Amino acid sequence: MTPHEPDVRWGKKAAKHWLGDKAHVVETTDEGQTNFVTDLRVTEPGREDSTVLNEIAERARSGTPEADTLIADGGYASAQNSVDAAQMSIDLVAPPRQDTSRGGIPASEFDIDFERRVHEHY
Repeated sequence: MTPHEPDVRWGKKAAKHWLGDKAHVVETTDEGQTNFVTDLRVTEPGREDSTVLNEIAERARSGTPEADTLIADGGYASAQNSVDAAQMSIDLVAPPRQDTSRGGIPASEFDIDFERRVHEHY
C-alpha cells in the first residue's frame, strides 16, 4: 500500500506510526514447544485494541477449545474485557492500561474489586 492509494489509512500506537491496517495475531505459547499462529484479525488502524478482544477470544476458543489463558498487551486491557473473558472461562492476562487521564482522577487512585464489583478511591 502506498500513500497515493485512495484507501490508505494512517495508524498510530504509542510512538509508532504507519500507513495500512492493524493486525492482531493469536498464537500458541506452550513453553518448550513449537508455537504456531492460530488466527489473524485485521482491523482498520484507528480501532482500539480493546474493542477487538472479545472477537479474538471467541475465535481462539472455537479453534482451540482447550485454551484457557489469553495473554495480551495493555491495549487490550479493560474492566469489561476482564469480565467478558471470565464469563468465557478465559484468564485474561494483560497489564493495566497506562494512565491517559487529563485533569481527572487517574485510574491509579482506585482499587477495583471485580469479584465484588466495587471500587474504592484512595
